[in-house]
Amino acid sequence: MHALAKLVGFLIEPVNAVALLVGVGGALALLGRRRPAAVTLSVAAVVFLALTLTPLPEWLMRTLEDRFPPVPYAAADLAGAVVLGGATGSGELAAERDTYLLGEAAERLTAAAALRRRHPELTIVISGFSQAVDHRGLAEGDMTRRLMADLGLPPDAFRYEERSRTTHENVRYTAAAFGREGRWLVVTSAFHMPRAVASFRAHGVEVVPYPVDWRAPAVDWRRWVRSGSHRLSWARVALKEWVGLAAYRLLGRTDTLFPAPGPVHDAPATP
Repeated sequence: MHALAKLVGFLIEPVNAVALLVGVGGALALLGRRRPAAVTLSVAAVVFLALTLTPLPEWLMRTLEDRFPPVPYAAADLAGAVVLGGATGSGELAAERDTYLLGEAAERLTAAAALRRRHPELTIVISGFSQAVDHRGLAEGDMTRRLMADLGLPPDAFRYEERSRTTHENVRYTAAAFGREGRWLVVTSAFHMPRAVASFRAHGVEVVPYPVDWRAPAVDWRRWVRSGSHRLSWARVALKEWVGLAAYRLLGRTDTLFPAPGPVHDAPATP
């Protein structure tokens, strides 16, 4: 299932999808199928232009990122905090260079370090093994420990769940190891928060969202001139996440397609 999900993710990446359409269109043209070739190439052009010259990618991302804004919380009322994986880079390259590498979602780990310093009494679980189908080199936990040591935090500052490869497994293994009782602060990228919250709720865990790693600017349909590479990057992330939400709902891993924020509890904001 993990390998299939990675294959689907590869195929729906905008650059890959457009390249595939162009390839199919070119093959049809060589076979003399002019009309299907023209239709396929036209679809490729429309998709590419829509994702690079319109604010559609911003809208797709902002809809995800704005779904769960930060809410006030009191650390004393929490059972703990869960930091979802996906913040580190290539484990194989990290092993080769004997260091840790951080990815685009590095704010998940910097937020973990900040929470540790603000709330030394809080249990903080960092969840994740590797997102690779064929994992090689250092695991996420290995790199995270090295990072936290460089930041001056002791080895016992965090607890680790080191089996999961997906969001579903993040939740499943963390809940099994650390329990479902109480309210848990969930730290993950803002665009990923809807799927994370829906997954925790499906496992009977009450959560408080702590979104980080915002990426897309505000949607402005009057602004057509923006970096095409940035828009393709936002579209890549957003499409993967929307497909992930749909897949989790179809597979019964969540109870709703696009979860809504729950009631905000009266609690003083924690700096």
